[in-house]
Amino acid sequence: VKSIYSSGEVNIESVEYLVENACRQINGQNEVWTKATVATQTLQQGVWGDICRKLIAIYGVHIYNNWFSKLTPVIDEDAKTIELIVPNSFVQEEVTRRYGDNIKKIVNELGMKFKGISK
Repeated sequence: VKSIYSSGEVNIESVEYLVENACRQINGQNEVWTKATVATQTLQQGVWGDICRKLIAIYGVHIYNNWFSKLTPVIDEDAKTIELIVPNSFVQEEVTRRYGDNIKKIVNELGMKFKGISK
């Protein structure tokens, strides 16, 4: 991971492997282990908290922890706009490509205008 994704902007210190369900055979029968849900930090109140809850409902807590928790919202209540600030260009590209359309849809459903994802 480090050799592929680390750069001057992105410094990967560790990688966590998450396994939601694991299966093994015992005496010819499958035994399934399930991993406990990963806790999320307390979500903000207001528009950004509402957006995050909807994103968790769509993508799950692991995606939230890996991507959305790294975003910083800039919300203008008067103009009813929201812009998301990311820590680096890698996160910007990935979040925009993978999740940008749904983020924009959720923001619009809440009666706000999505200004985009920027560094």
